[in-house]
Amino acid sequence: MAADWPQARRLAVGDVTLSTHVAGDGPLVILLHGFPDLAITWQQLLPALVNAGFRVAAPDLRGYGASDCPSDVRAYAIDRLIGDLDGLLAALGYESACFVGHDWGALLLWQYALQRNERVDRLVTLNVPYYPRPSSDPLKGLRRFYGETHYVVDFNNSTAADAVFAADPKQFLRAMYRRLPIRRADFESRTGGRPTPFSMLHELAKDVFPGEPLLTEAELDARVAAFRQTGFTPAINWYRNWTRNWVLTDNTAQRITIPTLFVEAVDDVLVDPTHVQAMHRSIDNLDIWSLADCGHWPHLEHPIAVNKKIVRWLSAMD
Repeated sequence: MAADWPQARRLAVGDVTLSTHVAGDGPLVILLHGFPDLAITWQQLLPALVNAGFRVAAPDLRGYGASDCPSDVRAYAIDRLIGDLDGLLAALGYESACFVGHDWGALLLWQYALQRNERVDRLVTLNVPYYPRPSSDPLKGLRRFYGETHYVVDFNNSTAADAVFAADPKQFLRAMYRRLPIRRADFESRTGGRPTPFSMLHELAKDVFPGEPLLTEAELDARVAAFRQTGFTPAINWYRNWTRNWVLTDNTAQRITIPTLFVEAVDDVLVDPTHVQAMHRSIDNLDIWSLADCGHWPHLEHPIAVNKKIVRWLSAMD
């Protein structure tokens, strides 16, 4: 563990308590991790922001790590997740903050920016672009478009993934934390540019995992220990609200006016580049930073460049 990684504090944010790493003084920046991850994913960005004059909070989100893990699937719906961020701001004594999110953290922040515009000073999202709310159930769309093997569809079909991942969490996390398992040019050459379903269960079944490992054994073991305690069901339950979230956001405006930086990882093949560019139609003040030679984990694959970009961009606030 990095020497400048702060000890966690337990903060009551409403119906749950979040284990949150807090350090520094100044304007607040809240860092949100994705799946399957923890607050520790920000152990290089957090001190960089503290050194730049920010106060920084990095929680294990609900269902993860040392934070509370409710058993009810509905406890992971978007209204509860937004409530957690409201509660986190209140617990830290702030009316608003800058937010940085990766993967599911980014998905949550897009909705937070839409529903709590006044509480977001600046927004940074990594990898997952903003998708305007579709006119029909998005889970049905994924099933129709990709079939039953897409990981979101699979998570909603059964609890098989929960059991398989929990049976050998180290093997699962080792499979997920890879640098450049496939480059976009190779992916498009193999698929002819056609959408291809991604199955985490299928990836886990491979004899050899493609790409280079991203974590040291100590970093991997820290994540393994956390998921041995919680299992994977609470984290997967975020996905099991796909349809419920669509219903809950029926009356949500679909325009973002907050200054936004999007970190585009060129070789994250789960993201269609056309969706990245389409964000200009929905976000008034958008800066897209394309990071070459980078897959799903930009803050781990290129930490120096990513940290420098985020610190400079947030430090340029009016």
